Amino acid sequence: MKKFYKTYVLLFILIILSVLVLILDNPEKSAEKENQQFNKPIISNIDVVNKFIIKNKDSEIIFKKSEKKWLIENAGNSLANFEEVDKLLSNLEAMTRENVISEDKTQWSYFEVDENTGRQIILFNDEKKIAAFFVGRSGNPNFDDQYIRIENENIIYKTQGILDDIFSKTIEQWKTEVEKEEPVPETK
Repeated sequence: MKKFYKTYVLLFILIILSVLVLILDNPEKSAEKENQQFNKPIISNIDVVNKFIIKNKDSEIIFKKSEKKWLIENAGNSLANFEEVDKLLSNLEAMTRENVISEDKTQWSYFEVDENTGRQIILFNDEKKIAAFFVGRSGNPNFDDQYIRIENENIIYKTQGILDDIFSKTIEQWKTEVEKEEPVPETK
């Protein structure tokens, strides 16, 4: 009789635990949360951006739109290469959060999305910050994805697309060919 009693008690505990798991892990809530985080663009309307900053550990480049031109503010308002800036902004607009890699702050430096190891992009509209995020290392051997972390969030996302080339450019490389040319000295 004791043997059957123990079996019933264990079965009852198992049923209660199963019910608790079902209550706590509601699949509808999980799906809703997943839809909120994934396939969501990093920046939804890139057309409103009229200033952005690219920060590395060692440098900072400030771009500002003036009429239909992009200027490099911290290079004496030199004219920026419009095609390169347009390519960067198009890549940013196309970036989406594909999946969560980690929500653990201790992983930030490993994925290079912290203030010390990460590279940062800050987007503005009329001096109002509209987006800021850290771009980390590439995600796989094919280098077709990147790790990012949105400023003031703990979540590290994997995104499709690569932004490494923008961080390796110097101010000189962002300038238009006209701005790069040295003026011809006058002869007397």
